[in-house]
Amino acid sequence: MKKILIFDENSYFRQAVIQLLLAKGKTPQSIMEAGNKAELESILSTTNVDTLLLSPDGSQADIQDSFILIRECLKHCRRLSIDLWLMVDQATDFYHQLCCSHPHYKGVISKRQPLEQLSYYIFNTLKEELSWKSPPKGTLSYRESQILLDVLCGDSSNRLTIRYGIQSKTISAHKLNALAKLGLKNISDIFKRMKGIQELPVKGELIGVY
Repeated sequence: MKKILIFDENSYFRQAVIQLLLAKGKTPQSIMEAGNKAELESILSTTNVDTLLLSPDGSQADIQDSFILIRECLKHCRRLSIDLWLMVDQATDFYHQLCCSHPHYKGVISKRQPLEQLSYYIFNTLKEELSWKSPPKGTLSYRESQILLDVLCGDSSNRLTIRYGIQSKTISAHKLNALAKLGLKNISDIFKRMKGIQELPVKGELIGVY
């Protein structure tokens, strides 16, 4: 049985993630939670965890402590081959630079999401295990779409579907990344280049990751 460990000081946030996981078919026995560093270290030292959902404190005053915590978690991940997921309020770029070189790094979500959008990274974490057809819907900012690219581009089999109104387009993550490197400024420009459409809203809607 694969184990998922949720770390966040906010018990309401932990419960929200747990309820979402349970609703998607995970068993209570496979979900663990830690509310402080001591609990986190205790679980990691005694239990084989497969996925760590980490939400460190992103406030400017605690950035240094968060770095220390993340570095410790990375040591455990390196030893146990844990999939590490970060949910960050602030200082996203710092966390991103710190973790993207780690062999088990999976992704960074740019800000703490409300419950209905937490399913983005839950979907990506558990999509193979649960054989989900598609994740819940929601809009992405340009920064979020760029971070999503970082997550997706590690696997050429992943596909991203973007919808503007009644129009939609599905492409491979690698192709989307290549388009982004051409200098296109936002996901709307990327979509226009793909579809040859002149007028589109700034934000798209993520309707599937496959």
